[in-house]
Amino acid sequence: MLIVKVKKYLENNGKTESELENNIILRNDLTTPPDGKVKVDNDYIDTWNVDGVDAPTQSEIDAL
Repeated sequence: MLIVKVKKYLENNGKTESELENNIILRNDLTTPPDGKVKVDNDYIDTWNVDGVDAPTQSEIDAL
């Protein structure tokens, strides 16, 4: 699940899961995510606004 991997990515970068609130939007449109979006199955990162931490790449998410 993408949410689990995002939480782990945040922890690995010195942040807590509280960053999820109002800073990260995960979506699942029940279809294949748009090209270029970081995804796990049909879940994908739509918005990333975490101060001091860049959005993860697909390879970083895949490695978690």
